[in-house]
Amino acid sequence: MIVLHGAGAHEEDLDGVFEDWQVPVRMGRGYTWSRGEGTTQREAYEADRQMFRKVADSLAVAAAEVANRYPTEGKAMVFGFSAGASMAWYLGAHHPDRFDAIFVVAGDLDSDLLEDLLPASRPPFFADHGKRDGVVLISSGHKTARAIEKLAGRVVFEEFDGGHTVPPSVRADVEVQIRQLRVGSLAMGRP
Repeated sequence: MIVLHGAGAHEEDLDGVFEDWQVPVRMGRGYTWSRGEGTTQREAYEADRQMFRKVADSLAVAAAEVANRYPTEGKAMVFGFSAGASMAWYLGAHHPDRFDAIFVVAGDLDSDLLEDLLPASRPPFFADHGKRDGVVLISSGHKTARAIEKLAGRVVFEEFDGGHTVPPSVRADVEVQIRQLRVGSLAMGRP
């Protein structure tokens, strides 16, 4: 399981449930997946998008290298919260052959990061979002889920009472989904 934290955060913000992957861009007391700089707002946005793509592509390559070095049952799965969820959406959409499942909580993805993608076989996506999320609006999460569904056809979107958080009920649901995916993979003869 690859776990991606939110912007300005680190592994401790996920209650120590998962091990962390950190990137070298500091943000407050933690890290972020991308940050663009430029002399105009447009330049900064474009620089951020470029860095986001490079980090995602690097994570996909790293996942493949780790899988080759340390074989496991099946491919890696990705769990992302907030900005990490944005990265998880992207990884599942752009690098579907590297992952068995994508889990996102309280995240969205800008539509420009899905341009030029065609419908294809992709891992299943499981999204959870707080009804009262004031950081990433649930409507934005729904919009991303609909866009991914057009590409992959396999998105489960669940709403929970709460805000911008990963409640215990979501962690429990993720564990159940992982077990079900593993049982299904073994039944189909996949390692």
